[in-house]
Amino acid sequence: MPSFNYYLDMRENRKGERGIALWVRGCPKGETRPIIVRTGETIPLSKWDNSKQRVKPTYTGSPELNALLNQYEEDAKKCIRELELDRRNDFETAKAALRALFTPKKKNEFLAIFDEYLATQQSVWQPATLKKFKTLKAHLTTFAVRTNFVLTFDAIDKHFEDAFRAFLVQDAVLLNNSVSKTFALVKTFLRWAEERGYHTNDAYRHFKVKASDKIEVIYLEREELMRLLEHDFSESPTLARVRDVFCFQCFTGQRFSDIAAFKFDDVKGNVWHIRTKKTRDTLQVPLTALALGIMEKYRADGRLPVISSQKTNQYIKEACRLAGIDTPTTIVRYRGNQRIDKTEPKYNLIASHTARRTFVSLSVANGMNHQAIMKITGHSDFKMLKKYLDVSDSLVSQEMEKAWK
Repeated sequence: MPSFNYYLDMRENRKGERGIALWVRGCPKGETRPIIVRTGETIPLSKWDNSKQRVKPTYTGSPELNALLNQYEEDAKKCIRELELDRRNDFETAKAALRALFTPKKKNEFLAIFDEYLATQQSVWQPATLKKFKTLKAHLTTFAVRTNFVLTFDAIDKHFEDAFRAFLVQDAVLLNNSVSKTFALVKTFLRWAEERGYHTNDAYRHFKVKASDKIEVIYLEREELMRLLEHDFSESPTLARVRDVFCFQCFTGQRFSDIAAFKFDDVKGNVWHIRTKKTRDTLQVPLTALALGIMEKYRADGRLPVISSQKTNQYIKEACRLAGIDTPTTIVRYRGNQRIDKTEPKYNLIASHTARRTFVSLSVANGMNHQAIMKITGHSDFKMLKKYLDVSDSLVSQEMEKAWK
């Protein structure tokens, strides 16, 4: 296999930076001449670690640039492997193929720059975030094909916003709030590209991204939660374990990813010391008797019986059905100006994220201070917490009676 190494050009450009070049040696085997491919990336000499052949951590944007160099190297290796399989890995063919692969991108190659964005961010994003942006690219690609819209940075204006929004509603069949989230992702990418000099068009800053349709907060009432906790699942150990993990999440208010990473050693006394996976916040979560009871049940196993989120969502619906949590529940959504009502048993609407909402809603109903709730859930401001809040009809009646007694 040929060797792949990065070196800086000898000469500096007008900005005092040097180009980063990829040197490929040994292609084909025994060849002494290197194939030198300029990546188009530049860096000050002082910010380059020659021993590691990567950008020093002190350089702003080093994680993204190093991730890009890693991707370039993988692309080059893949290119050489394909040439070897086709028995076309002679020096001149390999040189032409590699240089064609690394031809600097033109600034109006919108989707090519989007691919660069994905490559530079995938090492720091959570998998769910990467999936969202890949879905966005798929929507943009399909939109461009179906509408004959030429995607360039200069073309991103209010006309694009109107056309893409119509496509998301009519062709992609997205609900209004999903459309708003999609445009938020578009703005994030365009801001990244603008900061790196790929365009100077700031029309995207005025795109509407605020979700306008209220989302019903599905959560378990206290009576429903206790009914689930106390239900006898002796004939189904799997449902019993899923129920226990779900209830532990209800009693602690944490995300499923943090419940999955739970360690008994992180509990000091009755307090769970946690570094959250999504936001990397440090939280101290007091454990109530109910949470401690579930925890002690699995201490001998050394871990909570957490399974995948997909399986959890499947099994918790069945557990809630068997526990009789079947109140007919209507959710209302909007697609464009079309109202979509759907009524089904409550257990069909229960998923792992319902637990976090249950914690917040029941904590408010029991009179817990909002700031205290935020300290436990890790929400940075009340606006973020508010979307989890809901007030049951019974609580409204209690508060009305208390105020007007």
